[in-house]
Amino acid sequence: MDLGYNNFSGEIPMWFGFNSGFISKLETLSVRNNLLQGGIPKEIGNLENLKDLILFENQLTGSIPLSIFNISSLELLGLSGNQLTGSLPVDICRRLGRIKRISLVSNHLSGYIPSGLSNCTELSELSLAYNNFSGNIPPEIINLERLELLSLGGNNLQGVIPREIGNLQKLKVLYLQFNRLSVTNLGATAT
Repeated sequence: MDLGYNNFSGEIPMWFGFNSGFISKLETLSVRNNLLQGGIPKEIGNLENLKDLILFENQLTGSIPLSIFNISSLELLGLSGNQLTGSLPVDICRRLGRIKRISLVSNHLSGYIPSGLSNCTELSELSLAYNNFSGNIPPEIINLERLELLSLGGNNLQGVIPREIGNLQKLKVLYLQFNRLSVTNLGATAT
């Protein structure tokens, strides 16, 4: 279901999370570029066939419901361009075995980037730029062998960039600008 680029306002209807009728079979829920406000209903986590959750560019607030991280069919989590707060769960990928793209750019998320992201073995895009993440880049990120895009710029990250990032063979795009990072030799494949 694609309801993007409209003028929907108010809160996301809770019926999006009811697991009945055609809603229960939804594979895509896109309500991008609207004027939605309020929190993301935890009931969206009931959509067990959902592959793409796209809520880009709204005015959503509050934390990301933990129930979303239990949708084992999810391949794309797109929540960029909102006002979401809170942190990501440590075991973020415990149930997200199929996730390929996580895009949470331009929110107000904070805390550490969870080392559990290394369990998202299908991940090709990780975009967490322009939030308030702090701490180090987790060294476990080098286990994401399919990673093509890593965007962590515009946070409060510090420490040394893990040099093994240079060994990620499929990595094409690396954005780490506007942090407090330092660098050693990034490895043979970095340019």
